Amino acid sequence: MNRTRLFLSIGAVVILILGAVFYWSFFRTPEAATGDIGEAVVAVEEPDSASDWAAFEIDSTQSTASFTIAEVLRGDDFTVVGTTDQVGGQVGVDLADPTTAQIGEIVINTRTFVTDNDMRNRAIQNRILFTDDYEFIRFQPTAINGLPESAAVGDSADIEIIGDLTIQDATQSETFAATITYVSAEQISGTASATILYGDYGVEVPLTPSVSFVADELTLTLDFIATATH
Repeated sequence: MNRTRLFLSIGAVVILILGAVFYWSFFRTPEAATGDIGEAVVAVEEPDSASDWAAFEIDSTQSTASFTIAEVLRGDDFTVVGTTDQVGGQVGVDLADPTTAQIGEIVINTRTFVTDNDMRNRAIQNRILFTDDYEFIRFQPTAINGLPESAAVGDSADIEIIGDLTIQDATQSETFAATITYVSAEQISGTASATILYGDYGVEVPLTPSVSFVADELTLTLDFIATATH
């Protein structure tokens, strides 16, 4: 075998290996969620001084977590939207003193995000969020700004929720703008969103022949209904 044929043979082997790696990374079936999101929820604790306190748990059948990010797809501007109903957490409220409200850790299962394209879903799971190794995104609130001094059924409050957001192995402080509504003694509803730089968490979005640009930031949003736990 002459040198040219040897180089061609080596090149063919390298291409086959790279092709196999590409196929495995993008098309293999990711690990499924290990269980119901409720199993990952940490309960909020009732304060000793509360007089009209109640705990509410996010109902995953009526709630969603989502992300939106801009990209250029085949030369056109496009907004990718990914959603999941596998989001959990608890809220504790004392109507006699709403300033003492608590928000427990919010947990989102990354393995259940879906977009409009199955290939994109697998790329997100296998190449971007590495969901086999990092099943959950977690947000641990550390402060709540703007809580009202009084509240009644039907009232809404615009608040800021500051906390530690963990994606993969990285944790950063983020602030979510939120609106919370006390629907009834049995239900709280709300929405919260924050725009984050995903690169701060070590997340990289690989470009492909069809995707020539991806924005550096994304918006993470939670729309929820929480029901009383009693």
